[in-house]
Amino acid sequence: MNYYLISPRVDGYSIKGFLDTMFDKHIVMMGWGTDKQLGAAFYNIKKGDFILVAQRVNWKFTYYFAGIVADDITFDVDGCQCKKLKHFVDLRNSDINYLENASFYEMQVIKALMSINPHNNSAVISNLNEIIQYQKHKEMIEQYLSLLNSNHNLILTGAPGTGKTYLAMEIAKAMGAEGERVGFVQFHPSYDYTDFVEGLRPLQDSNGNLGFERKDGAFKEFCKKAIYSSKYNSNSNFEDCWDRLIELIKAQGKTQMGKQEYELSHVSTLKMAYGTLTKDNIWETFTHGKGRTSGGFQTYMNDVVSFMKEQLGLTEYQGKKPNSTIPYVFIIDEINRGNVSKIFGELITLIEDSKRYNPNNNDKISAILPYSGDHFKVPSNVYILGTMNTADRSIALMDTALRRRFHFKEMMPSDEALKNAGVDKVNDGGTTVDVIKLFNTINSRIECLNDREHTIG
Repeated sequence: MNYYLISPRVDGYSIKGFLDTMFDKHIVMMGWGTDKQLGAAFYNIKKGDFILVAQRVNWKFTYYFAGIVADDITFDVDGCQCKKLKHFVDLRNSDINYLENASFYEMQVIKALMSINPHNNSAVISNLNEIIQYQKHKEMIEQYLSLLNSNHNLILTGAPGTGKTYLAMEIAKAMGAEGERVGFVQFHPSYDYTDFVEGLRPLQDSNGNLGFERKDGAFKEFCKKAIYSSKYNSNSNFEDCWDRLIELIKAQGKTQMGKQEYELSHVSTLKMAYGTLTKDNIWETFTHGKGRTSGGFQTYMNDVVSFMKEQLGLTEYQGKKPNSTIPYVFIIDEINRGNVSKIFGELITLIEDSKRYNPNNNDKISAILPYSGDHFKVPSNVYILGTMNTADRSIALMDTALRRRFHFKEMMPSDEALKNAGVDKVNDGGTTVDVIKLFNTINSRIECLNDREHTIG
């Protein structure tokens, strides 16, 4: 790859008159024809070369854009030579001086086209490469986001070590999903419906007797959170009143509510003489009339709710507010290691994009779950992102019902990461090892002797 600084002028006029055209078309323009030395040099710029477009006035650079030459074609626009750029990066709002301490062959006057010599500009070249790597990563993420938005379900497939799980987290972050809005499970041969959707779990009561209770699985819990963007999101002002209650107790030290005085042991915990009450306890009392399954301390919880209504203006509960716009991303790592039909059950239909639940469109399909009898729906703001190691199992062996409901995007080994990390060559006891050549040779042998799905990342 060659690196060029271009400060094009057209018929003696400044580049500024042509910036709009270059930004709109993602091209770089040169006013001189091939009969001139600079025009001929521009014509000979090859596919894959790096272009930085900038101008220098009074030794200060103004940067416009950068990109990689997309092909070897030179074409005409408004009488100017032009080349198409890919990985186009707008630098107008950047505060980085990319050419700081750059060494050119001639620095007295910045010509319309100048070569940047990598041998004496290693720091500059490193800065320029970072621009393109960032843009390539951004474009790759945008491609995956487009697939997810069109189908809601995406599986990243590829050989071990290609960064599928890392990329899944990056995609979730790019969608604006972080914290509790990202769910993560890993399938394995023992993982089943009761872990994923709902099932019975052993329970020991206070007398030591064993029984069973129904518990929601990871995906069902996640979907419930996605429908209601937070646990305390409702048509009431509970969240605001709770914050005011906390501030009141902080100011007073202790606050009388009913027959008990309360102080704080934690931001979401009230302490009284006989024990503690959590924010969840008060919320459950407010919404369902019972704060704990055991029924303990219920009188005291009722007193707190009554105080919030009478003294802080807590309005009556009228149900939770559905929110279908906030994205939630559920990541299933090693999705092909589990029995997908057994794990998803009836949900394999509900995850289809056309059957997702939206509060503004209530005619979507729901399924009656076998243990709880709940009418369960998968909300439209839940995105399922799976990863699949092709060394364990190929796509061809995946359940057909799963394959037709997911987009599959392959991530095969690439030596690009080695180049970006600067370990394309290493010195071993005075011997220089070409790591990229070694990496590609190993994978070529694996592909020849076995198959491409067992290569290394």
